[in-house]
Amino acid sequence: MDEKVEADFARVMQCLTEAQKLASSLGTEEQKDPRQYLEMCEELCNIRQSYKAKKKIYEAAGKEETLEGYDQALERGLNSLPKKFNAKNTIEYKAFSASMTLDEEEVDKRGEMVVKMGLNKFDPLSKKKMVDPVKSTVCGHHYEKETIIAYIKQLKKDKRSCVCPVSGCMNNKMQLKELQDDPVFKEQIESDEEED
Repeated sequence: MDEKVEADFARVMQCLTEAQKLASSLGTEEQKDPRQYLEMCEELCNIRQSYKAKKKIYEAAGKEETLEGYDQALERGLNSLPKKFNAKNTIEYKAFSASMTLDEEEVDKRGEMVVKMGLNKFDPLSKKKMVDPVKSTVCGHHYEKETIIAYIKQLKKDKRSCVCPVSGCMNNKMQLKELQDDPVFKEQIESDEEED
């Protein structure tokens, strides 16, 4: 059951990523606003966390030998659930928002922060800023060279299909030979850092 829930969660996150990308290029101004997608991602992470926490409670209550014991364990567990969970600290939320940048200096007339799409200079695997980027000639995504090579080699060693680590990408047969150094992208990252 957990595998199915995790697979469903991954599919929903993939759909959200694709919807956001599509809206950012073809949508109306309202649809292009990435804040709504960040909020949806946050809610999805909250739902997933709630499921995991409640599952543990039900499993613990299921070990009770009487119906009364079950009810009491269930009530205790549900009452002890944390009131707040910060979904923004999850790997999934951070990965989703990594492709977006908040420019705190750009503020609109109402005083709200303007969210804009920026150069994604973070490796989709390590979530660290890329230093030596390579590009897939198949799907066009960028990765940190050392990280993606290790990723592909490990999956090949495990005899597993090598799927592009960028959420929503359909490249499911990655190979080392499709990776190319991208000096232009590297320059963009470096010049973007100089502006910061």
